[in-house]
Amino acid sequence: MNIPWVVRAESYLGFRETGNNQGIGHFIDLAHTGSLGDPWCAIFVNACLEEAGIQGSRSPAARSFTSSSNFVRLSGPALGAITVRWRGSPSAETGHVYFYLGENSSGIVALAGNESDQVQRYYESRDPVLGYYWPKSVPLPFIGAIHIDKLDSPLPDIGPVPKALSSTDPAFLKLKPEYDQLLKTMSLRPETADEAMEAAKLVIKNSARYKEVSRRTGVPWQLIGVLDLRESTCNPTKALGQGDPWNKVSVNVPSGKGPFKSYEDAAVFYIGYDHLADGVKFWDMSLVCWKAEKWNGFGYRNHGVFTPYLWAMTNHQQPGRYAGDGNWQAGEWDKQPGIIAVLYQMNVIDPANYIGVIDPEHSDDPPPDVPIGAPFTLAGTRWIQSMLNILMPDSEDLLRVDGDYGRNTAAAVRNFQAREGLEVDGDAGDITTARIDLRLSQIKQ
Repeated sequence: MNIPWVVRAESYLGFRETGNNQGIGHFIDLAHTGSLGDPWCAIFVNACLEEAGIQGSRSPAARSFTSSSNFVRLSGPALGAITVRWRGSPSAETGHVYFYLGENSSGIVALAGNESDQVQRYYESRDPVLGYYWPKSVPLPFIGAIHIDKLDSPLPDIGPVPKALSSTDPAFLKLKPEYDQLLKTMSLRPETADEAMEAAKLVIKNSARYKEVSRRTGVPWQLIGVLDLRESTCNPTKALGQGDPWNKVSVNVPSGKGPFKSYEDAAVFYIGYDHLADGVKFWDMSLVCWKAEKWNGFGYRNHGVFTPYLWAMTNHQQPGRYAGDGNWQAGEWDKQPGIIAVLYQMNVIDPANYIGVIDPEHSDDPPPDVPIGAPFTLAGTRWIQSMLNILMPDSEDLLRVDGDYGRNTAAAVRNFQAREGLEVDGDAGDITTARIDLRLSQIKQ
């Protein structure tokens, strides 16, 4: 059986809800929805999807899959399909949701949570089915009834479900093979393992506020936590955006933001401001690498160094760091924990903390020697920064001309694109740079 969310669901067979309903807390955390006391069939389906790297409906309602934009309705049954049935009447609000495993003369073989207060396979009748649904981010399956002999028959092997891409952004796809190979060959440097473990414990200790931000943004709480670790050592009084107090107007770039009512409100704002969730079909570790490096900036690539923002304390860290904006120190080491090292130790503490399906298998192939080049050269980035300072002097913050295409430069590019009616993606591609040239020539005239 190769459908990842069904594999996850099968691993929970026999789970029983405890008398005080605390047992489903694990599923609530994974599902990004629900609360203790809710009927948990949809929470369970969501949890299995999210654990497999597929964004669910993010709702505890069984019928939420019928209207969620993350799913498409199939023309018939399919192995692993999310199957919604009605209770009472088709027009009622109540329902039940389960995974379709096949069928025989006794009915549909279903796999569900909250079926007699446990996770189990059982027979469902065909009549109450409202529809079969499939994650939009995954290629469509073979559609048709699957015959199995009996309830406990081995599931048929229909071949692997083609792996969906977590994002189709061309910039991500260019770097994804590099990230995949670095993840498969990564190990902690022994002398830093204890420090990375303490950092992981600190992130988990603060996980309640990260989970609330995750619920409101769709960004994994683990990623929010390690970004907060790098930005402000998980200080709850500091904003995720730039480390300024969230209850005051920010001074550092981006300045003039806030005050906010809470850490969570500030984090939600800055995640939106930096477009951290844009273009995400589902989250996996290679996408985490790209989003985190984009958050911090691609300047390290112009020096032929894998960014320590990701790889510090791992075997992939290399000497060289930015001691400040534009201040490159070739022989120095970044001594902060890299986010991949911390996420690795969080997975050691609890495998459920892993973002994706499973930890990637270790590869014996050597890692890349040097990173793929930055999206923009030092000179090209400096030109973009200088020209935007000329074209948009009244912008929120003038850019430091340092050649590092990071969050602030991307934000300035997005502001320029929005003003010019261009596609707002924060990347200074051919169309955007041509428009910059046009506006500069008009100023000269």
